[in-house]
Amino acid sequence: MNRREYFDSVSGQWDGWNRAEEMIPKLRKGLVDFGVGEGETILDLGCGTGMLTSVLLEHLGADGRVKAVDFSERMLEIAREKLQDDRLSYECADADALSFERDT
Repeated sequence: MNRREYFDSVSGQWDGWNRAEEMIPKLRKGLVDFGVGEGETILDLGCGTGMLTSVLLEHLGADGRVKAVDFSERMLEIAREKLQDDRLSYECADADALSFERDT
């Protein structure tokens, strides 16, 4: 079984492995500690089922944007079911295949 097949196969169990009530406060603190500010655009690479994605949307405010990327289509399906927001876009892709211009 390759990595993509593995993550597709465990996607339905993924959220149960990490208790949201424990993880979400840690993720919120991490965003503050990393200096993520309102209105930023963030790439959530390996977004999985969207736990961090949801915290990012909350933290970034009305002007923030999140690009959620995962190579597991099934993980993205779950994230899409949980999170629909105009500030959010999804892409199914392997990180090695992404191309971004450098913002200097």
